Amino acid sequence: MERKLSGPEKQAADALRRARQLPVGAERNDLRQLAMGLLWLHRNGMDALMSQRSAARALPKAVIEPTFPKAMPVIFTTDEELDV
Repeated sequence: MERKLSGPEKQAADALRRARQLPVGAERNDLRQLAMGLLWLHRNGMDALMSQRSAARALPKAVIEPTFPKAMPVIFTTDEELDV
C-alpha cells in the first residue's frame, strides 16, 4: 500500500528532482534548501516555525568581531620630519 504525498511533500520532491538535473552550484543548493524547508514546515507545522522565530528574536544580538587583526594606518613621513 502506497502512501499519498501531501502538497508540500510533492513540491519538495519536484524541487529535488529539478535540483538533480542542475550542475553543482548556487542554483542547485537553493532548490535543495527550498525542498528541505518545505519538508520541515510540513513535519513541524507553522506553529513551530513561529515559536522558533520568536525565540530567536528574544536572544541578545551578538557583536561579531573580525577574526583578523585590524590594519594599522600607515603614515608616510620624510626623514626631515623625524629629525634623524
